[in-house]
Amino acid sequence: MSPHLMSIIPIDFKKQFRTDVVLAEKGTVEQFSDKLRMIYLQLPLFKKEADECENQVERWIYLCANDADSNTMKQISCPSTYMSL
Repeated sequence: MSPHLMSIIPIDFKKQFRTDVVLAEKGTVEQFSDKLRMIYLQLPLFKKEADECENQVERWIYLCANDADSNTMKQISCPSTYMSL
């Protein structure tokens, strides 16, 4: 399993939700490693509503982007369990 790091930083990239960044050698623009990259998500640009989230990753992004309360978190993070209660 590869290591992961999550950090919340105020950076304004292009007007897109996801930006993938890789390291490259400056002179040749050759990618340094296919094992090292950074993915930046701009949460204000995530426009899906809770019922539009298609998978667990989108549900977690929704929770982060919308600062959801604990009741919403239960419903979004595990909808099948929540609906059976």
